[in-house]
Amino acid sequence: MDKFNINDVYYSMFLEETKEQIEKIEQDLLLLENGQGSMETINDIFRMAHSIKGASATMGFEDMERLSHSLENLLSKIRDKEIYIDVNILNLFFKGIDGFKHIHQSLSKGEECLIDLNDLIEEIDQIVESGKNLSKEQILLDDEKASELNSRDDIHDIEDVELELDDHEKELCENIDLGLKLYKIIIVMDSNTKMKAVKAFLIVNNLMGIGDIVATNPIDFEQLSDEDFENLFKIVIATHSEYEEIYKNINSISEIEKIFIKKVRDSKKQVKTPKNVKIVEKQENFNKKKISTIRIDVNKIDKLLNLVGEFIIDKEALNQIGDELKRKYKGDDLIRKLAAMLPHINYIGTELQETVMSTRMLSLEHIFNRFPRMVRDLSQKCEKDINFVIEGKETEIDRGIIEELVDPLTHILRNAIDHGFETIAERKIKQKEEVGTLKLIGKHEENNVVIEIEDDGKGIDIENIKKKVIERNLAREEELQNLSDREIMNYIFEPGFSTAKEVTDISGRGVGLNVVKENISKLNGIIEIKSEKGIGTKFIIKLPLTLAIIQALLIGEGNCTFAIPITSIIETLRLKEDEIGEKIHVVGDFEVFDWRDQAIPIVRIGEYFGASRERTNKKVFIVVVGYSEKRFALIVNKLLGEQEIVIKSMGAFIGRDKLLGNIKGISGVSVLGDGKFAHIVDIASLTRS
Repeated sequence: MDKFNINDVYYSMFLEETKEQIEKIEQDLLLLENGQGSMETINDIFRMAHSIKGASATMGFEDMERLSHSLENLLSKIRDKEIYIDVNILNLFFKGIDGFKHIHQSLSKGEECLIDLNDLIEEIDQIVESGKNLSKEQILLDDEKASELNSRDDIHDIEDVELELDDHEKELCENIDLGLKLYKIIIVMDSNTKMKAVKAFLIVNNLMGIGDIVATNPIDFEQLSDEDFENLFKIVIATHSEYEEIYKNINSISEIEKIFIKKVRDSKKQVKTPKNVKIVEKQENFNKKKISTIRIDVNKIDKLLNLVGEFIIDKEALNQIGDELKRKYKGDDLIRKLAAMLPHINYIGTELQETVMSTRMLSLEHIFNRFPRMVRDLSQKCEKDINFVIEGKETEIDRGIIEELVDPLTHILRNAIDHGFETIAERKIKQKEEVGTLKLIGKHEENNVVIEIEDDGKGIDIENIKKKVIERNLAREEELQNLSDREIMNYIFEPGFSTAKEVTDISGRGVGLNVVKENISKLNGIIEIKSEKGIGTKFIIKLPLTLAIIQALLIGEGNCTFAIPITSIIETLRLKEDEIGEKIHVVGDFEVFDWRDQAIPIVRIGEYFGASRERTNKKVFIVVVGYSEKRFALIVNKLLGEQEIVIKSMGAFIGRDKLLGNIKGISGVSVLGDGKFAHIVDIASLTRS
């Protein structure tokens, strides 16, 4: 393989396009395994394999070209129905995808791929040459199931009859349980049939034994005479059954000339199946618009965002200058013109910021699509049946955040599969569904993106956590008695903490969840747990939409200015003389604030950061902030107002032997309109300290 410059534009384009194609092929393979694919799915995979082969041949990457060529030959045999899809064929395809991933990973680093693919290519080629499967269990595609029935002698071609739902039928189907499949059936009775209404009644009665009748046409078939009853009888049924059982029920009635059956909607939530995992994806319905796109270098977008940040700083400075000039030269015509122009500049600045920010936004689909394959493989390894449900893939979040979510979500999902779910035998004893449900959900809530990982497994045993906490001397028994279940549950985020009875190669070493919390905290996010023993567990991750530009409350302490992210603020209060003594108390070595019938810790910002030690008994401002389930009160001297600020990282200057040394409680700085710096308070760091 010739050495390529990984910064070369064609090389980068090849890597990006190939990555998308590999991910899409993997998603289509999972659809096929779940019985949701069609011949068009096979054609899509074929086209993408062909594209990978052509692109890799052009770039001179022989291993990728050879592997894609072998897979393309296998797909060609499947399309020609010389080879049918079974579990072994699918596993072979998944091995091929893993081969693509290994090559792609090496190419992304500018290295040679050290994985030997010869055995895999030879295995694929042998099956192609022999034209035989290793298994007898064929996985039928949806259109194959339909054509198998509709190609029989007593049934005409499915294309000859309109089997789509009409508007009335669609309306009736809207409230049908998503767990049921919907079929439209058209039955052609013999022209000489007597008592057609009775035949129709018998057909409906038979079908009611396997599902719910949603609609019939004619609606009042029981009242029609043979003269008024046309030969066609249409039915829409909601059922768990497949084509064969529906056909069998109808065909048991005599004097039926033709039967047409079409699945018009698959079940959204899969029922029990011999496979280890089912992938179900849900997304909001929305009108699709025609969108034109171009590929842009990410560095250019970042540079544009930095320029917008500088513009916002200058905009705020211009607003301050405008206010001062209005006070100084109140009646001046030029000042009035400036005052009239400033709102438009503010509007343009806001629109420009939102537009540029939107270019940095990516849908959660970019990471959610990585997990179905992982869940599938782990479920098989752990011998557990899991229904994996994905919702809200279209939810968007800042590009700088999205890649940092991969590890935390991976840890939580792996833990859920390995330790969160019971075995099939245990679920039977507990009278649970044998197939467990694991949900990965993304959604927007106000200015946050919320990601939920929920399972219906064992739940978290609070008593086990208490035992481990005492064993590791993290707290005394009497201290635990004063804590809520939610507070006790948070001990699972301690380094090295694990309640797993045995360590596996998947999880149980007590490393993952500590890393999860640290990673989420770095993103200015919070993580919460809700769990009930025997019912299940839910992890809730809340993240800011973006890390670049935020709304903040500015406060003054001595000669310093601090910024508190608005997303962390629950309430702001002002206490006067009498209220100060009533609401603020000293308990042991700590100050606490009486807030909503609970005592929460106090942090005096000026003293904490060494900016001011001024105390007053006349009035104080209190900012109640929250992090995860914790609440505490910040006492501040001055509230300077809300402002949009641009976050500048100090990562390169903070730490041991760095310019600014170890600074705790500050996550970054922002340049204000007057040229001064505002230190951005890290609420997560304050909570830990």
